[in-house]
Amino acid sequence: MKTAPVPPFPALLSGLRGRGGHLSAPAACLAVMVVAAVLMFVRLGDVKAPIWDEAYYVTTTARYHEGRAQFASHPPLGLLLIAAGKRLAGSDDPADLATMAAPKSIAAEAMPPGYDYFALRALPASFGVLCAGLFFILMLELTGSTSAAMMLSPLWLLDTALIAHFRAAHLDPFQLAFVLAAIICAVRALRGKHIHSVMLFGLFAMLASLVRANAVLLVVFAPFLLWPALRERHWRLFAGRAASGLAGAFLAISLVTGAQIATERALPDPATPAGRQDAAFLSTAHRAAIETGKWSPVAIAALWNDQRAAIAADLEGITDVDANGSHPWHWLIGKGAIIYRWDSGADGYSVLGTVANYAAWLVSLAGVVMAIWSLGRRRDPLRMMLLAAWLASMGALLWLDLGRVLYLYHYFNPLLLGHALAAVQWRDSGFPEWPANLAFTAVFGCFVYAAPFAFHQPVGTWRCAITFGSCEGAASSDNTKVRSTS
Repeated sequence: MKTAPVPPFPALLSGLRGRGGHLSAPAACLAVMVVAAVLMFVRLGDVKAPIWDEAYYVTTTARYHEGRAQFASHPPLGLLLIAAGKRLAGSDDPADLATMAAPKSIAAEAMPPGYDYFALRALPASFGVLCAGLFFILMLELTGSTSAAMMLSPLWLLDTALIAHFRAAHLDPFQLAFVLAAIICAVRALRGKHIHSVMLFGLFAMLASLVRANAVLLVVFAPFLLWPALRERHWRLFAGRAASGLAGAFLAISLVTGAQIATERALPDPATPAGRQDAAFLSTAHRAAIETGKWSPVAIAALWNDQRAAIAADLEGITDVDANGSHPWHWLIGKGAIIYRWDSGADGYSVLGTVANYAAWLVSLAGVVMAIWSLGRRRDPLRMMLLAAWLASMGALLWLDLGRVLYLYHYFNPLLLGHALAAVQWRDSGFPEWPANLAFTAVFGCFVYAAPFAFHQPVGTWRCAITFGSCEGAASSDNTKVRSTS
């Protein structure tokens, strides 16, 4: 690994150096997370209405708090975490719970007065802070330089699409935290023979998949982690690595299964639309386990099969057209901004939405392009592993795009992999100074431009016209969720 000096980060780093003058990795990571905490938590509860998928997750949270069995568009882990975070702030009034639990999606007008949106969003925002720290650690693993990791952190820290999405109760901060942890473990496992890194990779990759199923594509890393032992015909090491990875995945499934069983204390409510919809997927064995409290292996298998059937049915019902939808090729250059909410007032329009930091997303694309271009000269396992995962993720998205609408945030996993590839390329090029300075300036400039959209601040008509094409929708907007499917 090259260890050429990295250009000094702006004065921020001067107070983070240890006694020997070297930049302290723990202090730098903490500084990144402190900045992330400010970006995540300032005015977090100001929007007093469900933001985008919160229209669904408010209702799933209410049903979890009622202890009712239910099914959703995704595996249960992310929904369980949102509900757990809300519970930490205290319980809602039973009458309010019943109101929120009845539908599958709820409009702002139907929400109970005084609902605590900060409590709903606090745990997702906390995972957003954790993601920033994990991104720093990943950059440190890839470059071997604390200063380089600090220079690369704004790619994630100042991405306004991530900020806007993480400041609402969405699944992505949970999944991306687990994805980042899985990649860190995979990078460490690729470099050594310690099987605990493989086990942790299996654990975090499965946890990510139990938030959203698309993370199952992290399995692409597995052949790269097993190949060295297979190539050397070190069968004991090969078996140990394979078994440890599977053990980690099994542990994740067991933990989530236990949490799901603990929440299912009652059957779906047949008097509500959501209850009737959920009851349609409840198998006999699953129903009997809820009624008796006795969970046999057959009942547990039925629980997961019922989840699978509900997710498959939901996928079939998703529309393929949406004004906020976009296509995978748009995301490569940061296109596909989503409007979550319009408000108009004396100061002009206040728009909340996911707007990519164009410079950061172009850096990710550059990392992919340079990795492909360098394959003819350098085929190191790390670069090939990251590139294979990016290609698998994009291939899956292109396939899904043929049959359903997709949104900008579906690109977050490939975006992360592109950043990792860019970090590897910068390291192998000897940490040249000019592209780092250019990228930092562009990323910061794009953040300043798009930050009002992430924080629901007033913007001029020129800014939303440039970003969204037109501001004409503001006057007629009813401030409700634009789409009707998850």
